[in-house]
Formats: sequence, structure tokens, C-alpha cells
Amino acid sequence: MCVKPFFWTMAGVSFAFSQTGDTAHLDSAFEIVVTAAKPKQGSAENGYRYDTAQAGPLGSVALKDIPFSVNVTSGEAIENRGAHVLADALQTNPAAVTVQLPSTDGRGQSEMTIRGFDPFYLYDGLVVRNSLPIAVEDMDRIEVLNGCTGFLYGFGSPGGAMNFIGMRPPSESTVKFSLGRRNGGVNFIHAGLGGPAMSGGRLTYRINAYAEDGRSFVENSAARRTRLSAAAEARIVKNTLLTVSVSHHDFLLQGQQAAFSVDPSRGIKAPPASDFDPAKLYGQQWTYVRGRQDMAGCRFESKLTDVFTFRGAYNYSSVRRKNNGVSAALIDNAGNYRATYSDGAPSDVYEHSAYALAHADFDTRKVRHRVTLGWTHNSYVQRNNPVSLKNILLDTFSIAHPASVSMPDTVAPTPETQRGRPVYNSLLISDMFSYRILSVLAGINNALYNYKSENTATGIVSSSFRQSKTTPAFALTVKPLPSVSAYASYMQGITAGGYTTTAYAKNVNEVLPPSVSDQYEWGVKATAFKRVDLTAALFRINKINEFLDAVDSVYKQDGREVHQGLEVTVTGKVLDRLILGGGGTLMDAHVVKAADRAIEGKTPANVAEKQARAYLEYEVPAMPGLSVSGGVSYCGIRWVDAVNSEYIPAVRLYDAGVRYRHAVSTHSLIIVCLNIANLLNTTCWAAYKPSGTVGLCLGAPRLITLSVKYELLRPDNGTFDKNAAGHPPRADK
Repeated sequence: MCVKPFFWTMAGVSFAFSQTGDTAHLDSAFEIVVTAAKPKQGSAENGYRYDTAQAGPLGSVALKDIPFSVNVTSGEAIENRGAHVLADALQTNPAAVTVQLPSTDGRGQSEMTIRGFDPFYLYDGLVVRNSLPIAVEDMDRIEVLNGCTGFLYGFGSPGGAMNFIGMRPPSESTVKFSLGRRNGGVNFIHAGLGGPAMSGGRLTYRINAYAEDGRSFVENSAARRTRLSAAAEARIVKNTLLTVSVSHHDFLLQGQQAAFSVDPSRGIKAPPASDFDPAKLYGQQWTYVRGRQDMAGCRFESKLTDVFTFRGAYNYSSVRRKNNGVSAALIDNAGNYRATYSDGAPSDVYEHSAYALAHADFDTRKVRHRVTLGWTHNSYVQRNNPVSLKNILLDTFSIAHPASVSMPDTVAPTPETQRGRPVYNSLLISDMFSYRILSVLAGINNALYNYKSENTATGIVSSSFRQSKTTPAFALTVKPLPSVSAYASYMQGITAGGYTTTAYAKNVNEVLPPSVSDQYEWGVKATAFKRVDLTAALFRINKINEFLDAVDSVYKQDGREVHQGLEVTVTGKVLDRLILGGGGTLMDAHVVKAADRAIEGKTPANVAEKQARAYLEYEVPAMPGLSVSGGVSYCGIRWVDAVNSEYIPAVRLYDAGVRYRHAVSTHSLIIVCLNIANLLNTTCWAAYKPSGTVGLCLGAPRLITLSVKYELLRPDNGTFDKNAAGHPPRADK
């Protein structure tokens, strides 16, 4: 198999769009608001800050009124930092930890945890399976809600949720084109257009695409990816919007890196990362992961009366994925490992997500209410082959001399006989009411979970259960000043049981039963000097403990996980020309009430209890339009097994960047970005993944990303100020 060159053939057919300038939108009251004087939310001029975020079914809420910890990463920040994968996009989020990189993941994905737990993923508020790499190039922003999400979404993660908000059709015509090189040799192209489709702005559109192709930093590895998306937004009548969107995503990663498993019970320790070369391929060049995803959705929102508002949305997703890989098990402490090959049959996922929500805004005496009543739904059918993973011994190698071998002739069967169908439904009712400086959120969510997994050829049911639970949420917020708020909240949620699809567990394809989690959180949010946002949150999460038992090779539930700690974040302009972003997390994570005394009081595998990140961006006064940036990230030690007998050391990585914006004319702009990740070329373990692709995952070496972007505005829409090249366009109206 080979990756066919196609990069330059895409140049004439690729489109992309990102909003610039003054934009008109519907606020929570569905009235047209034009923000001309105030810097755009999420822009560099605004210090990458946001005033509002989506609070699930509650809709758009001011960040200081949300009684949970929320971190928003803007699309402009993602682009300026040269990020193309999720781990890089969230490099300033102090609560998100990378646990797997695309080079070792069976989906080619960056996998993250929040507060030590796997999050779940949403696109514009609708749940979508994380089956392929998440394309961050066409995102307006990424909203990360830290902590338990059960009240908002019914079934969710105790760690949090990542909501990917796509770019909206712009109110002004804009054309953009960019190209560059990243990841050691992958060329990419990004271009596009958007704007009004008819006079009066009643119908707007955007067309977006991204394409990349080339060799990665790992020898004999290559990547190819394309994403096409389009959206149209129609103002049907006054205060009523209809949005329709479609997208196509195609991905191929050839030559997957191997992950190295260790067995501390046999005295085999985690070797130093410095013994390895991240540019060497310890897997095989004929391994690959290939996938395709098609999505289509619509959203409807209308201000029915002065009191009632209705919102509805639906999204359909179809994913087909196929992968094979090589796993490496260290057999001694001298660097020898046994390589085995696994070939998987194709996996197909067909997913439906929807919500219908009604809001009522009214006053009772001096108390302001916002009552929400709604229904959310997510279901999908996944078809795969339970016996398609074949552990075929390739050979024994040394990490000093990895070798290439031929692909085995034996291949896995392809019929997809295993079918799983989870169905999630939830009904929510809540009231956010406020009186002077006090506001209260109270609500309940009734979640219903149905799951059945069966072999369609034999009729054997491996898992089947139905469970419902009503979970409460309560929060109190105090705002002594408009710029300061303090809150205390409690939330329960139901978490779907985990499972493993690999032969490393005896109970492969068995889904564990759902469980109830709860969270207490106390926090403070403040804005200093009207341009720097500061947050601090204390949290305590209690969840059932799930792990792969190294003794009997069974993925099981035993005991409870308690994760408690402190998060601090800062975002904004500390000086007129200096942007600061980042923060830190200190956490105590341990297992309690476990029947297995060996894991009682231990930290769960791959959970980092310490993490800190900082990002600085400075606009050079002597040269308008020139900005320099630097960043540092720290991740503490992580245990590789449930009994805490072996760990991977803490790691500190540095980044740097330069960006230059130049107004070629009053209607055109060029932006050149150079970003260097892992500036000191530190060799490290990125993570130890205790299930799925089991083992130690190598971090990437020093990588350089270079891009050049050209932006053109229509003459009647605005101009670029040559005297302030680092700022957005100036409207000439």
C-alpha cells in the first residue's frame, strides 16, 4: 500500500473560511447585534478571550454565570499556533492531558483526558463518536467543560466534554488561501470563501476544505487527509434561523508507530525514553489506519414570543474505518521486544444525534427566571468482527536495531458479524433564577440507557441491559461585582461502562454496565483590568474504577476513583502587547473501596496529578504586525499499572513561534507563521495507554510548522489598516 500524491491537484478545488471583521449574529434574545467597537471574541486583539460559552442545553451563557469550569480555545489561536491535531490545539488548557498521539492510535487520533478521565465529544452541542482525527482547521472555537456533565447531557463523562463549534457563515464576503508544511514533511493547503448569498444578508454561506499529504517525521510513515465542509444559514423570518451543514472527511496514516507494553509483575520496567529514537519506526511500514466520515445536520432556532424560545437540531454521521498494527511487548530490561501483528476487519458506525429544547424567560416579582425543558438523544449502530484481531508473531527485535519484515499472508476475516447498538435518551428540566447578586441553578435529568451487543451470525448476545436514572444538579453563584463571581455546585451523572476491542482482554467486546458519578465544585471567576480572565476551581469527583487487570487479563470494575484538586487558569492581555494563557492543575487521584487490596489507595494508571502550561505572545512595537511567542508545558509522573509499581517520568516541553501580518493593500493581507514544537528536541514518553493500543507511546521530536496565508476582502466590506497590521480589518461603512 502506498500514499498516492495528490497535494498539488487539490490547489484548484480547496476552499476554507474563517470569520473576520465585524459580524452580525443572534444573541440569546434572538435580536441582531453588531459588535463594531469591541474586539471580536477569541481574537488576538482581545487576548483570545471569550465572554460567553455554550452550557449544553442551557444555551449560550455568560462565562461568569456558568457554575462550572469552562475553558474556551479560539480558532484564531489554533491557527496562529500552527495546530493541526487536537493535542496541539489544546496546548494552553491546563486540565487536558494527552494520553495518545496520532502516530500510535488505532484511529490516528490525539486522545485526551480531563481531570484524569476520558471526555466525550460534541459538534455544535450534539454528541459524535470520536472515530477519526478531529479536524481543527475549520473550528471557530473549542469549548472544554471540565468535570461531570451528566446533568447537561444525560449520559456523559465525569471528566468533561469537548464541544467543537464550527465556523458560522460570515456576514461579509471573505476569501482566504493558505499553504504550508508540518509534521516533518506533510504539505497542506487551506483555502476558502464565504459571505452573503443574496442581498440583505438573509442567506449566508461558507465553504471550507483542508488537504494534506506527505511523509511524517517517523521514517517510512506517511499521512494523507482531506476535509470538505459547507454550511448555509437562512433567516427565514424575523428572529428565526435555519442552518444546514455537510462535511466529508477522509484519512490515511501509513506506517504506524508501535507502542511498548511492559510487565512490572515480571520485573520488566519502563525503559528511559532516551533509549529510543522517535524518528525510527518500531512498527512496520505496511501498517495503516484508514477511515472516512460523512456528516449532515440542521439546526433551527426561533424566538417565538417575548417569553418562549425554541431550539432544535439533528445530526447524522457515517464512519467507516479499517486498521491494522504492530504491538511491541518488552521481554527483558535489555531492550528486546516481541512484535505481533493484528489485522482488523472494517468497522462501520452509523450515528444519530438530536435535541429539542424550549426556554422560557420571565420575571416573578424581582426574580428573573430562565426555565429550560428539553430532550436529547444519541444512538448509533456499530458493526465489526469480534474475531478479526489476529495476534501473529512477527519476530523478536532490539530497540537499537528495529527491522522490517514482510506482511504475513494470513489476514483477518472481513464479515462484520458483531453489532452493538447503544441508545441514550434524556429529559431535562431546570431553572436558572437570579435576584440581585445571587443566582441559582436547579434541575434534574432523567437519563435512559439501552444497550445490546450481539453476533448477527450466531445470535449470541454478549451484552444487554437497560438502565434509567434521575440525577440532580444544584449550583449557587454570587456576583459581588460585575467582574467577579463565586460559585458552588453539585452534580450527578450516569457514565456508560467502558469496554475494550482488543485481544489484550479476555472479555473483548463486552461492555461493562453503566454507573453513577458525582462531583462537588467550588470556584471563583474574575476579570482584571477588563482584559485578563482569571479562574480557580476546587473539585472532587467520585467515579467507579475501571481497569485492565494484568493478573487475569480481564477488563473490570472494582472500587471507586476519587479525583480531587485545584485548577487555575489565566487568559488575556496582561499588557497592551503581551498575551498570557495557561494555568495549572494539582490533583490527588486514588482508588477507594476496592475489593482488590493491591489497588486500594493507588493512583489510576496514566493519570497525571500535576500539570501546568503557559503561553506568551508579544507584539513587537518596533515592527507593527510582528509577534513572537513562546510556551512551556509540564506533565507530572504517570503510573503504568494499577498497583503503582512502575511509572513514566515527568516531562517539560518548550515551544516557540513567530508571526508576521502585512497589509498588502487596503483589501488584502498576508500572514506568515512559523511555529516550533518541542524546541529543545526532548525525547520523552507522551503517555502510557493502559488499554486499547497498550503500551508506552513515544512523544514527537522537534517539529516545525510553516504556513503562509493570503486573505482578501471585497472592497465594499472593509479594509486592512496598514498602520496596525496585527489588528482586524476596519469597516468602511
